[in-house]
Amino acid sequence: MCGLPAMRSVFILVTLCFFLEAQVARFPFHQGGMASNATDPYCFSSPLAVQNSYMTANWASAGVPSGPDSWYLCLMPSWATAVEPTPASGSPNYLQLTVWPAPGMRLWIDGLRFRTAAVLPPAVQSVAIYADEIPGPAGDNFSTRLATAATIFPNPRGASNVRVGLEHVAWLKNVGNPVTIRIYLWSGAFLGTNASEINELTVDGCGGVPAIASSLGPGCSHPLDGVLTADPPRLGTNCTIRMDSQFPGAMMFLYASLPPTVPIVSGWPTVCNVYVDLFNPLNHWLIGSYMLDSAGDWSWSIPIPSLPVLQGRSVILQGRICAPNGPVGPLTPDWLTNGLFLQIGCQN
Repeated sequence: MCGLPAMRSVFILVTLCFFLEAQVARFPFHQGGMASNATDPYCFSSPLAVQNSYMTANWASAGVPSGPDSWYLCLMPSWATAVEPTPASGSPNYLQLTVWPAPGMRLWIDGLRFRTAAVLPPAVQSVAIYADEIPGPAGDNFSTRLATAATIFPNPRGASNVRVGLEHVAWLKNVGNPVTIRIYLWSGAFLGTNASEINELTVDGCGGVPAIASSLGPGCSHPLDGVLTADPPRLGTNCTIRMDSQFPGAMMFLYASLPPTVPIVSGWPTVCNVYVDLFNPLNHWLIGSYMLDSAGDWSWSIPIPSLPVLQGRSVILQGRICAPNGPVGPLTPDWLTNGLFLQIGCQN
């Protein structure tokens, strides 16, 4: 029979979960302000700069002082051009901001969102994104158009929330330097005569540490050892922990400890490794016992709240499979899994 160790049981219940897009910068243009009000404590943003100094870019009240669209950036018809402006052409038809991580942290940029409106046909319809991730002559230096969107200004006011994705840009991930972003605006094929509004501009992403899910090593280096894996636990996503074994219908006990721990190595001639803090009752918890399915597998999906305070929190997991009717092994009737290290981060 497989005995249940005398130890405290921990039942994890996540009662608060926000599946919100993390924000590196957010410009609501409140009272005509150009400053970001994003609250991520691990990254910072400069004010938004309007580079088109010789054209009109006015702040105007929408007449609803308490509403989310009380203030907006107004792009007047003088912005209109059918030719796409580019950094190489020297065009001033762009907005610019710089974001950077807190000391010791990293930065991930996933995309930009625009809440917009316009009286049709608008003078501005299209947007293109450029960036430079390394100060000085190195880096991209705004030479590559990273993304574009042809239509970002439908009616009515505030109804649009257009997103331009940057997930495909590898050098905007895990960055330790400031990143300067340029947003070029033009009319494209829909050359209109009416002003366009940007009610809010948001840079999606986060600052902090990477999300990690990595194996610490085998249990007993036996071909029948269970294999414990997981998705990197990212803020605002589901982290799924998985067990893959050769023991259908067996019972699995999942244990946890907070790092650092010193692995316990025992056994001869077969060496087995215990990665949780086995002999420390203050740092050794039974998460729960679970019945493996007909294939010998198991999974558990845990929502990770979008709370920056969780970043960097880590845990070590290890499973013990009880298979009294299974084959003979190093710890019969028990089988150890590998150790698994998890660290909550903003991206992986």
